[in-house]
Amino acid sequence: MAALARAIQAGDSVPELESSEVAKQLVAILGRPLVALLTGVSATRVVRGWEDGGGIAPERDSALRVALQAALIVKTRFKDGVVRNWFGGHNTQLDDRAPGELVRALSELPPLGSEARDLGRQLLAAARAFVTR
Repeated sequence: MAALARAIQAGDSVPELESSEVAKQLVAILGRPLVALLTGVSATRVVRGWEDGGGIAPERDSALRVALQAALIVKTRFKDGVVRNWFGGHNTQLDDRAPGELVRALSELPPLGSEARDLGRQLLAAARAFVTR
């Protein structure tokens, strides 16, 4: 029960963070190459620009925020290496898709659309399930 409570609280502050802080925190956990891959950008210098306060497209900003929430949830119980592997591994909670696939799809969807909200909910539910299993 305590693990679930920590997992639920882990990402609560993410919506209030500046975009650059979201990028910095996610890079600290996953590394620039994986963040670039998850968001569909071709170079890590783009991610570095986000960390430095460069403009982030709304779709990618939304995907980064959900990815950070999920990463923080998984990090409540596991080290960064496990968090990175979680994003790349097949997940039964997600019909054997990798969580990273959902983040990539989110980075291409309008952030306020119902499909993006559904994918975000699925990703966070999978992170919580992973932590509490």
